[in-house]
Amino acid sequence: MPRISKRNRIQVKQVKVIPVRKADKVYITAGYSRLSRLNGGNDNEDSIENQQKSIEAYIETQSDMKFIKHYSDNGFTGSDFRRPKWQELMEAVGNKKVDCIVFKDLSRLGRNFLETSEYLEQIFPRMGVRVISILDDYDSNAPVRDEEGILLPLKNLMNDMYIKDIRTKGKAVRERKMKDGEYTRAVPPYGYLRAKEKGNTLQIDDEVAWVIRLIFRWRKGEQLSTVAIATRLNQMEIMPPKQYQHIKGLKKTKVDHRDMKWSAVTIRKMLSNKVYCGYVIQGTVEGRGKNVKQIDESQWKIKENAHEAIITVNDYEIVQSSFPNRPKKKRSNKENRENVFTGLLYCHSCKKRMISKYRGERISYACRRQVLEDADDCRGITFGMKTLGEVVGKLLTKQISCTVSEKERFSSIEKTPEYNRIICEYQGKIKNLNREKTRNVQKQNNLYEDYVSGILEKDEYLYIKEQFIKEEQKLGFELQCKEDALEVYRDIEKRAKKLIQDMEGFLLSPCLTKEVLQLFVERIEIGKMDTVYITFSFTNILNEAYKIAEQGRREVIC
Repeated sequence: MPRISKRNRIQVKQVKVIPVRKADKVYITAGYSRLSRLNGGNDNEDSIENQQKSIEAYIETQSDMKFIKHYSDNGFTGSDFRRPKWQELMEAVGNKKVDCIVFKDLSRLGRNFLETSEYLEQIFPRMGVRVISILDDYDSNAPVRDEEGILLPLKNLMNDMYIKDIRTKGKAVRERKMKDGEYTRAVPPYGYLRAKEKGNTLQIDDEVAWVIRLIFRWRKGEQLSTVAIATRLNQMEIMPPKQYQHIKGLKKTKVDHRDMKWSAVTIRKMLSNKVYCGYVIQGTVEGRGKNVKQIDESQWKIKENAHEAIITVNDYEIVQSSFPNRPKKKRSNKENRENVFTGLLYCHSCKKRMISKYRGERISYACRRQVLEDADDCRGITFGMKTLGEVVGKLLTKQISCTVSEKERFSSIEKTPEYNRIICEYQGKIKNLNREKTRNVQKQNNLYEDYVSGILEKDEYLYIKEQFIKEEQKLGFELQCKEDALEVYRDIEKRAKKLIQDMEGFLLSPCLTKEVLQLFVERIEIGKMDTVYITFSFTNILNEAYKIAEQGRREVIC
């Protein structure tokens, strides 16, 4: 074997290949921020915007997180978890759309020791959710240090003690303010504003105080009824209290303020409100929401001459004496009468709900606007329950009889070519969306590898990543819609057959009960001249079933 000289020998250097490190898992991450009603109006470091910025800045530094959304509850206490955005976040966690949650600190999660600890120690671990608290330096995925086993429950306990302490102090402050005659409610009554110098004192709102004086003068001098007063104010196109307060930014309302009108109920409350005589009456109720309880009148906090009066005490007492001092009628027999049309009746003219009127054993229905506001366009829109029951019963029986007579058309919907064509169409769209979603995930993984290997700068990586996330969210939404539609379509024959069975049961015993109406009727509108308009709840499913059956019949004939 010939020898090779050292000079001609090829030297091969060994190059050590360092594999690109991939994150074990990329977490679908959501941020959660909360601000209690105690400091909901302050622009401080705990504001919703500042919490969101802190969370976003943290997530940007984490290569194993893919940020999708912020969930923020602004103006909600941390003492419980009945918060709309928190419930929405938990729904996303349950649907596997989020598996990592980032908080600025654990007090944003909650201040109730028992419930917060349950989430951290039981619920989140069981659901496989990673939890990060930035300021507390807490990461549920990190190895637990000995001191954390003590500090974390201690922090939760301190948060719990904080909320209880602030409640106690807040209640004591409110009690003192009420005792001193300061106005402690969030919104001042119509006709007053909060004094600029002293926010807990009321001052007259000259822009609408004349309306208060006019209402009292009409009642005192002309003996007008509350309905007549409300009608006059509406004819004069004077803004009602809620609309005025909404426009002025004193009190926001979810109802369209442009449709608001003066009502007899509003007038009665204003004529009975002693605040217009300079009194401040507080502490009449306790509790919140459904737990509100009336407090005995002897325990009310009453302060005379707390602010400037709009009405004299003498005029107020004269107006009170004009109301008949009749004891409230007991409606013990009301519970014994079934009001079968509850929640279904609307006025055909104004589209508002109708109200029930109980007179002895008779129940009748009238337009709310006509009763409370004496609206001309709704005048005469009334109906007795007995007569209405006969009319609706006849119309419902006729419609159901026609539907049942054609029940054979629904017997083999799933065998028609049209049904199978639509099912295949949905399945094809779902398959394509899943394919696109998989490609999107692969692109994100490739993008991360390019970033780690230095091909992409951080700004480029974050920008492209954001576009991929938006596309993924769009695909996820479209996919969910198609899957829901497919599920509904697959059950169309089953639902149609169930509907026919319920209809046949009604025809065997055509009794108009609340359950029957809830099953077959979506809405009933009462118009003038005793006209009745019924919207049946089964119209959509029947139309869809008819369409499939008719298409299948045509194809068979061809």
